[in-house]
Order: sequence, then C-alpha cells, then structure tokens
Amino acid sequence: MYSARNVAPRKSYLAIAMINVQPGPSQLFHSVRDHVRQAFKLRIPELLPSGDEARELAQQTAKQLRELLAVPDSHEVFFLPETRSFIDEAMRVVGNSSALSHDVLLSNDVTLNPDTKLLVIHHTESGGTSLRPEVFTHLRDRGDDSLIAVDASLAWPYASLPFETIDAVFLEFHVGFGMPAGLGAAIVNDRWIQRHRTMRTSPEPIHPSLNLTWVSVLGGVLGDMLSRGIITIRRETEYKSSLLYHLLDQHPLIQPIVKEKANRSRTIIAARADDIGRIQDELRRHAITAGFAGNSVTFANFPSHSKEQYERLADILSAIRQ
Repeated sequence: MYSARNVAPRKSYLAIAMINVQPGPSQLFHSVRDHVRQAFKLRIPELLPSGDEARELAQQTAKQLRELLAVPDSHEVFFLPETRSFIDEAMRVVGNSSALSHDVLLSNDVTLNPDTKLLVIHHTESGGTSLRPEVFTHLRDRGDDSLIAVDASLAWPYASLPFETIDAVFLEFHVGFGMPAGLGAAIVNDRWIQRHRTMRTSPEPIHPSLNLTWVSVLGGVLGDMLSRGIITIRRETEYKSSLLYHLLDQHPLIQPIVKEKANRSRTIIAARADDIGRIQDELRRHAITAGFAGNSVTFANFPSHSKEQYERLADILSAIRQ
C-alpha cells in the first residue's frame, strides 16, 4: 500500500493522470480506447441498425452480458441509447406505478398500495445503500400481479440479482462498466413483454438510434471482464470497499453515512464530513475526482478502479487529520 508520507502535493492536478471515482460518468474501463480504435478499424459506425451485421453484433454482445452476469434464458436483452425514457414511458402507460426508495424498502413495515401495477426500484442508491435478495423475494411474495423493475446501474457488474423475482432490469453502462455515456440496456422477461406489447412499451429488437460503436466497445469490455472472471471482479470489489469502510469507520473527520453494515453498498461508498471543503480540496490536490454534494461525498467502486488507486485514495484520506 502507498504510505501516506509519500503522497506528495501536486502543483497542478490537471497535468497528471486523474482518478475518477464519481458514481457516473465514472472512470473509463482501461481497455475502452483500444476497443474504440478496433470498432473504427472494423467500420462499425457504418453499419445500418436494421441490418443483419448489426443484429449479429447486438446478439453477440448480449451473449457476453448473459455469461458475465448469469442472466437466465427467461429474460431477453435489449440495448438502448438510454433507459430513462423507456422506464418513464412504462410507468406512464401502466399507471398505478410506484418508485420505491430505500428508506421505505429497508424499513420494517413496507406498506404498498394493493392496486400498484409496477414497482420501480434502485438496487443500489447514490446514498450508499443496497438491497439484499430477500427484499425482492418479499415484494414478489405479496401475491399480487405487479411487475418489478430494477435499476442496476450502480450495482453491476458486482451484484448478483435474483432474476426469478424480477421482471425487468435496466442499466446505463457508463457507470459500473466504465463505458462512455450513450448506451443502456433493458433485460426483461416474457411477463413484461406480454404485458407491454399491447401498450407499445416493449423494447425494439434493435433501436433505430442505437450507437453500434458503443455496442461493439461494450463487447470488448465484456470480453476483458470475462477473461478476468466475475469471481475475481467481485473479490476485488469487496477488497476495495472493505479497505475504505475500515478507514472511514475510524476516521476522526469523515464518517460513512450508512451505519448498518448489512445495508452498505459495495459499489457506492457514501461519507459525510463537517468540513467537506477540506476533503474536496485535498482530493483535488492529488488529482482525484469524487461525487460531492452538500456535506457528503460518494466514491464509486467499479472494475475500472484498480486496487492500487483505492489504496492511494485510502492513504490520502488517512492523512487528513485535525
């Protein structure tokens, strides 16, 4: 690990390599630039979204995503330019929809309107909490016919989702996968497709505005992640989060926001400090960009962030004392 005494001040953080631990857009995955060059070499930007080559590219990338995240055959993968309008339209058309916060879901008494037809949930929130699998099981076991849609943008690729309890998963790849902005996905089961087909909110096989270059680059990133292995990715994520939480639990000036360890996210670590400006200035001085809002700061912990970068972050924070 880096020693705190070796962390030298920098005159200009713009002149050195930045470490971007913002929740999103976050740091690019290390091989993105190589895969962009390869996509242009293969003339991917010239493909027609309606053509056979585009369909084959999307299918191959979806196959890699399935393999990495163990997406079952019960769910179809559709790539989209973004997912916000997709889920907003689904909520509008279905009616009687509820977007549930973690404050509600993590309470001991979750009371829902029995007429609710669609539940929209963030697996991991920017406040640093994440949901355990039993939360989804409890919602499904209510015995009603409501659809459950989960935003996994801040959770994947680390999280393992209970697909048997979820009708739709949607995500933006510029977060946990270290991609440029402009590519998302909806992963939906047949129940979702059948329910939405008559309402025209079921995803198209190939969206006409889909950026095929980003689909190709994502395929390259997924291939690299598969080579590393999801078990290794999850172990590294746990190592980095444990390192930072251990520091924050003992730090005199900056503390974790989520006190209940069982509810702490591994991929989004949220902390607060009375003198947050001092924390921000110190990180900037060492070329580290984090997510600041009010008196809080969030640190993203994705595969694009190396163990060495997190060790450096921990050393810098450890050196900030009274």
